[in-house]
Amino acid sequence: MKFHGTMTQDKDGLVSIGGVDVQTLKETYGTPLYIYDEKMLEDNAMMFKNSFKHDAIQGIVAYASKAFLTLAMARLINDAGLSIDVASEGELYTVYKAGFDMSRVYFHGNNKTPHELALAIELKCGHIILDNEHEVDLLSDLLSEQSKQMNVYLRVNPGIDVLTHDYIKTSKLDSKFGVGLEEASTIDLIKKIYENDNFNFKGLHAHIGSQIHQEEPFFENVSTLLKYYKTLETHGIHFSGINIGGGFGIYYTKDDKPIDLKVFLKNLIDYLVSNAKYLDLKLDEVIIEPGRSMVSNAGSTLYTVGSTKLTPSGKEYIFIDGGMSDNPRVALYQAEYEAIIANRNNTEYKSYAIAGKLCESGDILSHDTLLNEASPDDLLLMSSTGAYTYSMSSNYNRLTRPAVVFVKEGQSRLVVKRQTLDDLIGWDL
Repeated sequence: MKFHGTMTQDKDGLVSIGGVDVQTLKETYGTPLYIYDEKMLEDNAMMFKNSFKHDAIQGIVAYASKAFLTLAMARLINDAGLSIDVASEGELYTVYKAGFDMSRVYFHGNNKTPHELALAIELKCGHIILDNEHEVDLLSDLLSEQSKQMNVYLRVNPGIDVLTHDYIKTSKLDSKFGVGLEEASTIDLIKKIYENDNFNFKGLHAHIGSQIHQEEPFFENVSTLLKYYKTLETHGIHFSGINIGGGFGIYYTKDDKPIDLKVFLKNLIDYLVSNAKYLDLKLDEVIIEPGRSMVSNAGSTLYTVGSTKLTPSGKEYIFIDGGMSDNPRVALYQAEYEAIIANRNNTEYKSYAIAGKLCESGDILSHDTLLNEASPDDLLLMSSTGAYTYSMSSNYNRLTRPAVVFVKEGQSRLVVKRQTLDDLIGWDL
């Protein structure tokens, strides 16, 4: 297993993160347990901030909070001086209660309700990414009633295909997100928003997908949008901003070849500035929205081993005390992870399928992982689980949700309490 951030292992095989060993974390907080390397989170935030900047344009990094959001995470992003994007009233309310600077919030979603839009206005959300004409009308009416104006972007679909799982492609022509860039009606919709006094229409937004390891689609997205901006200028429409989304791929296993983000982000903003200059476009700001690439490698999940089982077919399972309820990504996307027996060394290695405790044959977190031979009560650590695990966790089989801890400089702090059985039934009548 590749070690990330402050992760280390001593001579006896005991793994530590942020200077806190996993045995201590289990004894203090129990398992399953989401563990976040706080220093790595901070370092990642600053890497994005320092790499995506240019003298000729303001580079804005808006953390895509759907990847992982708690009050503590929102505060960390706010303290780093980054912006944040949200995709529901729950995410919006979380960042508000965390004390986030609401002028730096971007509200996404393909079906924002009147209630959500009203809440965004009430909480002084800085920007709304409009998705469709119905939403344009809804927000306009709400703003008119209160004689207010809102900064808006319009999400468009540039039709760029990428090499990733179909479920996380977002710019195909049949995507549920945004309006088609090549549809004639799109220019009419843009004119409608541009001429509406309730809106400060800043520009277009296009997000092409997630977990992308190729650089070319990102450059193609920029080029496509800028050429469209030039076309819009012939209609008397001038934008000050552009939002090119996120989707930067990360390392999960040795088969992944992620982009060198420090180099790539500088090249990306340079490319945008030079192309805008060539097209004689005057832009003040460009926004990117990293989520997974900010948090995934900084997060790990700690489990306790129950037992192992050798099947008649020769497949050997290692059973853990969590599963698809705390990490549904394997079942959803055929995601792959690396793992390690984190509490001791053993010279014997075996190939295991890592199986959860839920009543589903598909409750498998890894189909083939080489591990030290495992025994009951060993600790299994799965790496790079920082994105879309806690966020997607469920109470399937009425399992309680795990706790979340941040670790740094030999200290751990609880940022989300473990759900109790009383919490589980708390809303039942």
